[in-house]
Amino acid sequence: MQLTVKRSALAGFFILVILVMIKLKIGTLVSISLIVQSDIVDGDGCRSTDNYLNRRFFLLQNNTSSYGVYENGGEETDAKESSNQISHPGRTRRVVQEYDMEDFVWCLDSLSLKRKRRPIHIAFIGDSTVRQHFISFQRWVPDYDRKIGSQSTVFAQYPFHEDRNLTSQVLDNLIVSFYWRNLIKEDLIADFKRWASTSDHNHAPDFILLGITAHHIVPNNVTKGLQEYETLFVENVLPFVNRSLTLHPQQKIVWLLQNPTMEYAGPSADRKVRLINPEKIVQYNSVIRRIFKGTRVVIWDAVGVLVEEYLRACFLSKFHRKDKSWYANCQDFIHPGYRALSISTQHIINHICNEY
Repeated sequence: MQLTVKRSALAGFFILVILVMIKLKIGTLVSISLIVQSDIVDGDGCRSTDNYLNRRFFLLQNNTSSYGVYENGGEETDAKESSNQISHPGRTRRVVQEYDMEDFVWCLDSLSLKRKRRPIHIAFIGDSTVRQHFISFQRWVPDYDRKIGSQSTVFAQYPFHEDRNLTSQVLDNLIVSFYWRNLIKEDLIADFKRWASTSDHNHAPDFILLGITAHHIVPNNVTKGLQEYETLFVENVLPFVNRSLTLHPQQKIVWLLQNPTMEYAGPSADRKVRLINPEKIVQYNSVIRRIFKGTRVVIWDAVGVLVEEYLRACFLSKFHRKDKSWYANCQDFIHPGYRALSISTQHIINHICNEY
């Protein structure tokens, strides 16, 4: 009897060891797949004052965001670093501040006071991936007298393709806008042309989150490929972007790089062949880096780290390791879940509150 019990215990121990080894192996495979296919670069040449927006200096660990900063006036070197380790001399790690709703109200009030109570306008411009950030951002704006309504001037085929405005008189006439701009065409060009044609700061957004890539990767009636995408942006949008930034020194523009999709976990990870695939995403993101090199536009690529972790969770959920309170909607191949968005919103708030 005792011998049987010992044999059973020993067998159970070996099974446990094997399961642990399999888990570690799976985790390693997933990590390698994601890192190899991601568009990590050593530098993009764009303005990057907020190191939590730059994946070279950003670290996500144990549900805490942190980033490397220089102390005592240190200067950046050419040393390479991974997205998980700070190797530059003189850099120390700081935690990204986590704002709650009350903190954000204090931030907005402080900014408004500095601006002599001039209304703050925050604009989200782009496709559905940017709209996600707009919707998540709303959760940090308290509902004192908050109003959300359509501001579309043309017919929208779907309600979620409407331009939207969130306003609050109590918060010194705060405006948070979403502009549905899924393609580089007349409406987007008109927006920046309008903002680049006035020196009145009240008629231009103070902060802009911009991202228009996904719908250009798939067949559309505006561009037929990567070269046309770059030419169209450089000739018709970039001059107005630069002029708007010149006329409005307080204006900040952040470009949201196209996030990884479910295929980063492996070819056809969601059992479908997608036109928006890792190879094309890297190509289009590289063009964006080249377009904005030397400008005041900030490239936000640290969000890719959050999305990659989200994709890992989705991949591991196939092995029944799903945390339902953190990740959701893994069937959506291009839109990350709530937790990734929530941390991303903290980055946006930090950028707004620390930069102005």
